Amino acid sequence: ANQGQTIKKIKSIYPQSNLHSFEPSKGSFKVLNERFGAIKNIVLNNVAVGSENGSLEFNEYAWSHISSLLKRAFTKSEIIDNYLANVIFIESYCEENNVCKINLLKNDKEGYELNVLKGAVKMLNENKIQFIFVELFFYENYIGQSSFGDVYNYLIANGFNLVRFYDVEYTNK
Repeated sequence: ANQGQTIKKIKSIYPQSNLHSFEPSKGSFKVLNERFGAIKNIVLNNVAVGSENGSLEFNEYAWSHISSLLKRAFTKSEIIDNYLANVIFIESYCEENNVCKINLLKNDKEGYELNVLKGAVKMLNENKIQFIFVELFFYENYIGQSSFGDVYNYLIANGFNLVRFYDVEYTNK
């Protein structure tokens, strides 16, 4: 969710859509709640998403877009806070909140994307998730991140195909 960039985009195209958003960062969640907390059909959750319920150390960086459950392999941005974040997994959340299917699962967890998918394996296998929009890195951005190959192979094994790349960014690394 970060600060709601995708929420804004989806709501502009599909204003009647029901959105469930997850953001573990205290600072980003505050901004997210100020922007979207009163809007009908948007459910904001101040939690991280992973492969099981629990809590994990969260690293909040000065540049909010790179905050993660993982530490950066390299960065000029400093960690401004470090705390335990509650973690849920997609299947338990959907069961508890009566979400029967997901039309679009946006998965941008700064290196933690494979864990999110593992927490949705039953829904993937039962065709209860229609599309997955995932951000991936082709270089080590976070220590312990899943690789493109890990995520790609997991999705292929669970009946998904790569449709296209979008907004490709190049770095000097």
